Amino acid sequence: MFELADVSVRYPGVPDQVFSGVDLTLDEGTLMVLVGPNGAGKTTLLRAMCGLIRPTTGRIELDGCDVVRHPDRAQRSLGVSLYPERSFYFRLTARQNLRYFAALRGLGRRAAMSEVDRVLTVAGLEEHESLPFMRLSLGLRKRLGFARALLGAPSTLLLDEPLANLDAASSAAVVEHLASLRDAGHRVVLSTHEASGVASLVDVVGQLKDGRLTTTDERTALVLGKTVMVETEPTPPPTALVSGWSTTTYGFSQMIGADDDITPLLASLGTAGFRAVRVGTRQEASVLPVSEVLV
Repeated sequence: MFELADVSVRYPGVPDQVFSGVDLTLDEGTLMVLVGPNGAGKTTLLRAMCGLIRPTTGRIELDGCDVVRHPDRAQRSLGVSLYPERSFYFRLTARQNLRYFAALRGLGRRAAMSEVDRVLTVAGLEEHESLPFMRLSLGLRKRLGFARALLGAPSTLLLDEPLANLDAASSAAVVEHLASLRDAGHRVVLSTHEASGVASLVDVVGQLKDGRLTTTDERTALVLGKTVMVETEPTPPPTALVSGWSTTTYGFSQMIGADDDITPLLASLGTAGFRAVRVGTRQEASVLPVSEVLV
């Protein structure tokens, strides 16, 4: 069992907590998707779960091992992929990097060679294994991070945006392998803004927002959308009200469906006397009960 009880994190010198009161229990054979807006603390939560940062308060245990007190022991059961761009040796090849990290996991020479062959195949990196890390694309680096997390067949995987920068075929292959791991009794926790690919596999959805984690194991729908951010002239006062829009320091924002047309929305701002000078969008994922989605 993977258990978090009343976990909070506050960075030194920062008055506000990143999150607080996080309670979570994950059994074997569970896949959890962690969603929430940028800056909500998803990566920080994953770092706390694997012992890379010490929570301000609370308890984290993995199969009876206190992750906070004994992170080295807990990490033997963990496969982690957080920052592949920063955590590999740039001049070593993909294979050499994996051989090094396999040794750190305590694998002997023959076992390490076999395990590296296995994870290179799972991640579809056989044709790129001789390239130095510095020459790998962002997508290949992400796949190498996934391969490293699989070394030693850990019981629990913690993956930060494992589908980011992947092409459709690579993303499908990762999702397929995650499904096989879950079915074999492994735990998988992943954060993502690209939830459509894993929606059918989800056992638990955790939504981190405004410093709180809410979870559900009921039938849910991962709802993909996009946030439209509009810088306007004039800049609206805090009291400005335009139907459907939230007022920001630079203009307005609104979350809509992934395929919705933004032209009528911009027209509504024009009608209210605000001219759009810059428009941006970002993909988001949220979770709603199916009863609220299927009418």
